[in-house]
Amino acid sequence: MPKKSQKTSPRRTKARVGSVAGSAFIRERRYLVVKIKDANKYLTPAERDTLERIAAKCALGRIDDGKRALECVCVESDWPEYSPTWAAIEARVTAKPESTVTLRDLRKHYI
Repeated sequence: MPKKSQKTSPRRTKARVGSVAGSAFIRERRYLVVKIKDANKYLTPAERDTLERIAAKCALGRIDDGKRALECVCVESDWPEYSPTWAAIEARVTAKPESTVTLRDLRKHYI
């Protein structure tokens, strides 16, 4: 069993989504997302049950730590909302005025 200080996965990163290194905005992996449709298609019933139990354990751990339930929005990279969503997050994190991502900018992806 690896020690706590050892990384258990080469894909993990220390920094968070929305960190700023110097003046550059850095997108980093912060969440693990499994699409339910994919879980139903690619996992066995036992694997799906295990996944549900792991997710429930994490949710209860947050509550035990006094945190709110984790609620997120997942935007797939092939959706038209993907780039505007990242632009809005970058604008917020880098303290650019919100006006840099306007309603007009968002609408051009839909019309």
